Amino acid sequence: MSVFDYFVGTLKCSICKNISDSNSSTNMQTKIRENPNYEELGVGRSLQINQYAIDRGNYTVLRWPAQNENIVILDMWECQFCDKGGRNWAKIIVQNGVISEVFSVEKTQQVVNHSHFISDECLHDLED
Repeated sequence: MSVFDYFVGTLKCSICKNISDSNSSTNMQTKIRENPNYEELGVGRSLQINQYAIDRGNYTVLRWPAQNENIVILDMWECQFCDKGGRNWAKIIVQNGVISEVFSVEKTQQVVNHSHFISDECLHDLED
């Protein structure tokens, strides 16, 4: 069985407009840390990003951040309220090795263009 962590944040569903709890109920799984153990990774949590972490976490590099630039990750989350199977995107911002923001974003090319790493799930969603 594969072990993972969860990115967490208070997220607004693009379909039903309900707001999630900031916990694992959004099922935003990630394997980006070296030793995941079902922890909830939200604002204030340390997160080191390197090539190995990106490969391990099943993310695609859109572009590498410049030195001292905030790191922007796109990932997929599920609405716990939505009867339409709401699958949404979230943006995770890492500033100086610490998660500074986790928030929902629209599925647009502009959002992709302003990000560094995108989860494979989001890439598949773009293709659909």
